[in-house]
Amino acid sequence: RNVMGMFRTILHKSTGIKSRKDSSLFDGTIPVLSGDWNLGKNKYNLQVLFLCLILLAYNYVPVGMYFVFVSILLIFSVFNSIERVELTVPLLKWGMPFFVVICVGLINSHSNDLYDALKDVWYILKYVVYFSFGYALWMCFCDKKVVLASFVLAGTIDSLVYVINYIRNFGVGFVENVDVSRQVMGHGSFTITIALLFIFLTVESRTITSKSLKITLWLAFLVCSAGFLYMFSRSQWLVLLVGLFVMMFSLNSGWHRVIWTTLLLTSLLAALLTGLPSGATDAGGFFEKFERTVSELKVSKYENESDIHMNWRGYESFKIMEVYNAGSIYDKFLGRGWGESVPLDTIITLDGKQFSEITMFHNGYLYILLKAGIVGLGLYVMYFFALIAYAYKKKHRRTEDVGLVMIALVISLLLLTIVNMGPLNINSTTSINVLIGMLFSMLMHNQIRDSKAE
Repeated sequence: RNVMGMFRTILHKSTGIKSRKDSSLFDGTIPVLSGDWNLGKNKYNLQVLFLCLILLAYNYVPVGMYFVFVSILLIFSVFNSIERVELTVPLLKWGMPFFVVICVGLINSHSNDLYDALKDVWYILKYVVYFSFGYALWMCFCDKKVVLASFVLAGTIDSLVYVINYIRNFGVGFVENVDVSRQVMGHGSFTITIALLFIFLTVESRTITSKSLKITLWLAFLVCSAGFLYMFSRSQWLVLLVGLFVMMFSLNSGWHRVIWTTLLLTSLLAALLTGLPSGATDAGGFFEKFERTVSELKVSKYENESDIHMNWRGYESFKIMEVYNAGSIYDKFLGRGWGESVPLDTIITLDGKQFSEITMFHNGYLYILLKAGIVGLGLYVMYFFALIAYAYKKKHRRTEDVGLVMIALVISLLLLTIVNMGPLNINSTTSINVLIGMLFSMLMHNQIRDSKAE
């Protein structure tokens, strides 16, 4: 008790975690983005910088090290709030489906490689930790502006780093073969796309009065737009489009949000079309990749080696279903266990290494279906649909945009699960997982506060 009391005192004094304001998430008073960087007088900025560093770290720190760091912070945060039963119990309740999925997958894991089985468990557990970490962060900060400013700042910094590195490697113009760019630059960061959405919603809310804040947000918008375009990522476009589409259903806005959305998409597409070279529709080009999206995912037994490499996700899914269908009824319901591998009947080179069988897949639904069966897959899907239902049910005019952003991100994860494991991805969706936890915590706090007021 004394140790926890000491930690609580240090936490509050060092970060000034006291605010429990109910102001709009997208209002125009953001000190750290308005040029107020006096950390001694404005401890709010320390909270922003702290969260910003956490959001930046996952792109530059080894995944295992970042997971351990976040886990330690999560343990301290939970112990710091252990007496707030009304807040910690819901976290355990919403984490339970994933723990059940882990247990189901463990039933038939005894015959599989121990290392591969533990790695699979870690992939599932990682989402729970990041979601819980986001939940715990909100329990500490309880300030919506901290979330907004942190993501905008982190997204802008990520964009600057990405754009500078891109220009150093390829120059200012867009490359013809985007696969080459992705190999050199990596897959980018979803923090950039989230920052774009938050800037859009802040500007669109028309509540900004500070001239310096307006200038700062527009500069951040330009930087994040450049980073977004240079990533050449279909997944990033998916998250942006889903976010903008869902946000148009806000009751707090009229036609002006539709107009702003149209202007944003038009400007991004115009910049992309203007900058793309003539080879953009050739093999490896950006539009060619969009055109191949459906064929890449088509489940089929490709015979030709070039077809297998060109449509790898579809071939991979075919081999997964082949192994799954060969199992018994018992295996189909409870899965073949964590660590189960899939023979490829060919040699594939992934990240410079050759494989004749794989244990990790692109399609997250088939990943869970094979290893945790119909039971595991059903729990996985029901969990995310329950999150959407909760966000829709608990949102109201004061927190409507919070609920809609959460719905958009969860829908994005459900779609991304088809192509890159979604929330179970080793690294790329970390910021989305953390943000969903924070938004869920916001809505939970509002629910508890409203119930106490009644």
